[in-house]
Amino acid sequence: MTINIPFEDLSLEAKEAHANKSLKHLSIDYADNAVFGWVGDEEILVYQFTEFKMDNRSHGYEIFGMGVGLTIEIT
Repeated sequence: MTINIPFEDLSLEAKEAHANKSLKHLSIDYADNAVFGWVGDEEILVYQFTEFKMDNRSHGYEIFGMGVGLTIEIT
């Protein structure tokens, strides 16, 4: 399954961090049902899932891009 998240749906902090190329190490936090990333030594919310609950019990994932948004490929 592939999930596309448009740039305009990302949090304000994530948009600003992307603009100055400081957003790193994106990952999904299943407890919070969100994508988080790191700006320096601070973890920030990138995107909060509201449409469905993410679950990692039987699947992995890869996160790509940041130009026009995020693409998450569930493996």
